[in-house]
Amino acid sequence: MKKRLSFLTMFLITLFVGMTPITGISDSNDFLETCSIFSISVGDTVYFGSNEDFLLDRTYAWFVPRQNYNISNQILNLPGVMLLGFDHNNHIVDGKFQGGMNEYGLCWDSNGLPPVSMYWNMSGKEVWYFNYSIWIWMQPLLECQNVDDVINWFNTYNLGDVYGGQSHFCDAEGNAVVVSVNSTGNFTYTTMGTNSFLVSTNFNVAWPDNHYDPYPCERYSKVTTMLEELDTEEELTAKACQDVLEAVAVGQTSYSNVFDPVHQEMYLNIYQDFSKTAKVNLHDELAKITPTDKNTLFHDSYYYQQIPLTNLFKKIPGYSTIILAVSSILAVYGLVLFFSRKKLR
Repeated sequence: MKKRLSFLTMFLITLFVGMTPITGISDSNDFLETCSIFSISVGDTVYFGSNEDFLLDRTYAWFVPRQNYNISNQILNLPGVMLLGFDHNNHIVDGKFQGGMNEYGLCWDSNGLPPVSMYWNMSGKEVWYFNYSIWIWMQPLLECQNVDDVINWFNTYNLGDVYGGQSHFCDAEGNAVVVSVNSTGNFTYTTMGTNSFLVSTNFNVAWPDNHYDPYPCERYSKVTTMLEELDTEEELTAKACQDVLEAVAVGQTSYSNVFDPVHQEMYLNIYQDFSKTAKVNLHDELAKITPTDKNTLFHDSYYYQQIPLTNLFKKIPGYSTIILAVSSILAVYGLVLFFSRKKLR
């Protein structure tokens, strides 16, 4: 009886494990202000890396093809874009894009900072909103092709009087800028200068008094040290950039992305698992989307597709699939062994 019970117990436990989804993070909606971002350019090779350190389960990619967009009776031709973020988590950041890259190779992500007052450019142009639920700081991806355009964009618009963060941009030419607010409330544009890279974490690169603790930031120092070693094109690879992100990933890292702005490609890792990488070509994904496709969604006058990040790993067995497969094999083995012993009796 004890032997039968042990086999039955093993079967039930195995079945339960196989049916349990593996997410890698908890259901908590708390998050820490700990995103790490960098740009690096050596020769003709350029990469933009980011750890998204929000503790949320449901992560997505939005693919928006190039199309005309009607805003206030004005038709704008918007570039194709890939955006990353969260949705369906019952959280304030749901649907607010956290980072992305457009078809010109312009990349963007932002670091969280304590909100500060900034100069209100009352004479600036009124911002048109692509989507009222988004962070306004991603909008340069829809209007700009390079870093020079981004700086001009920030100087052109009336963007309000409070800024709680800093925005990091990089283009296909290897130029990068971190846009932040200085102690006088004015936008400041920090570039690579004579360096080959630019790093931003959760202290204001132009005004370090504006920061989240802990400060000084160990992640900033670690990223800087590792990027200093990547001083040739042979050493600067997507894998090397993934190694940097892995070194500074924290328990709250939901996903890590390395953008290749030259070829408009993304290397994606989720749930701090750097053993499996999804490689996504922006143009290939955009070419698949049509207004009549059953998976296409609509918002106002534009169309797009929203894909769970886990689906981008469809060619790689996922965690739950692996666990279920192993569990099924063990369950079958347990049953065979159980009935074999019963028959021998």
